[in-house]
Amino acid sequence: MKGTIFLFFGFWFLTFNGCKKNVLTINEIHISSSVELSNHEKSPGQFISIAWSDLTGNSIDPQYRDNLQSSYESFGDEKLIEKIIVLNMMQRTEVKIPPSDSLYLFPGNFIRLSYQRFFNREPSGNELWQLETLIKHDSARMITPRVVWLSMMLSNEYRKF
Repeated sequence: MKGTIFLFFGFWFLTFNGCKKNVLTINEIHISSSVELSNHEKSPGQFISIAWSDLTGNSIDPQYRDNLQSSYESFGDEKLIEKIIVLNMMQRTEVKIPPSDSLYLFPGNFIRLSYQRFFNREPSGNELWQLETLIKHDSARMITPRVVWLSMMLSNEYRKF
């Protein structure tokens, strides 16, 4: 009986004390984006005016803005109507979208200019690398400047200020 108890406690001691975790600690780093710091969304009028200004470099015609804003406010799905509005704007002759060659010949330059245009900042190293890699591996040329611009304008970062 003593041997069994001794064996049990010996086994228990080895099991629970022999499996110590060796944990290395590293200084914690909090990473945040500019979107996390802002929780202020643009109003429909601000979104429409800023989107037009970003696409054309000019102020929007008040009547055109009012028409888009009434559509925006009367439609239920905010994300869908934003996409429809931006696509509508991109079809206008005032909007000059760069040719696809500028995207594929100089992807880094195109990405930097697009970030400055829509987010008023430089892309981070990781953002630049990811987009350049995506563009360079797009042998079918499915990514167009229109797609890049639309993606940026429909992002959460673009909705916030």
